Amino acid sequence: MLGKIAWKNFVRKPLSTALCISLLLFGVGIISLLLVIQNELEQKFERDLKNIDLVLGAKGSPLQLVLSAVYHLDSATGNIKLADARKIMESPQVKKAIPLAYGDSYKGYRILGTTTNYLKKYDAQLAQGLAFS
Repeated sequence: MLGKIAWKNFVRKPLSTALCISLLLFGVGIISLLLVIQNELEQKFERDLKNIDLVLGAKGSPLQLVLSAVYHLDSATGNIKLADARKIMESPQVKKAIPLAYGDSYKGYRILGTTTNYLKKYDAQLAQGLAFS
């Protein structure tokens, strides 16, 4: 019975039926795309936070500190003195530490001061040039 009604509607109003089907497919496609993007973002965020137990930085917003130091998304809260950073890095409770210092920018890219440990953590390879020369 329901199939007959649907078929008669399709025969009498093919444009309306085609529009409904295309809108349904579009909606399902958008939802699928959003789920895939959400999954990829979660995996990237988890991969970037892998093996990071603690983030220390200058006084300011903790969220801003994590966003700038780990994800490089926000402006940095500021730098701490190198002597203070070395005290923390050389502490027996600290297994591994990677110092980061933000400064100026060049052609829209922020300049990041760090050590080779940062490159090793993310398995980074330079396209050209030398690291820390």
